[in-house]
Amino acid sequence: MWCGFVWQSFLEGTNGKQILTPTDERAGRESRPLVSRSWAFPETDLDRFQRAVFEDPAMISEKDELGRTHLHDAASFGHFDMVSLLLMQGAEIDAKTKSGKTPLHWAVQMSHQEATETLLANAADVNAMDNRGKRPLLLAAHIGDGIIVQMLRKNLAEINSRDNFNDAPLKCAFRRSHWTIVNQLWLEGALSNV
Repeated sequence: MWCGFVWQSFLEGTNGKQILTPTDERAGRESRPLVSRSWAFPETDLDRFQRAVFEDPAMISEKDELGRTHLHDAASFGHFDMVSLLLMQGAEIDAKTKSGKTPLHWAVQMSHQEATETLLANAADVNAMDNRGKRPLLLAAHIGDGIIVQMLRKNLAEINSRDNFNDAPLKCAFRRSHWTIVNQLWLEGALSNV
């Protein structure tokens, strides 16, 4: 389930293109077809996805009603091979959803280390803020993923940044009892009064 919809794929009559139709399970009715989503292609089916991109290069930049691109989807599901393929095909690495989240926000928030590493290796904006002022380092501190915190810091993530609610990575890690991250941030110079 994704955003209250059950996604059904319909392959017949589409000339080989995958079209997904969301069905509102509460009302039991179909809404309009949407563009195909990259997560509909299994991680092991990169060849099929690559052929689809070759046939329709515009699909790389298509967005759904929430502003999510295929790169957002691949990052949020941890499909790092798909992330690499999309970046090689020219996907916008720092595309923002309507809530201001980049693919890096999603990879970090879902604790997908390989997808995060792939995005960082391709120069994703490590200090991008969403509409609430949250940066990837704050999200990593919140979920307690020390490896992602290290990756972000190696790529110069701002250690003392605050979001719109006055939260900073150190404060967030402390509040959630992620003591290893608290120690790591403290040793790297995080201010306790932030």
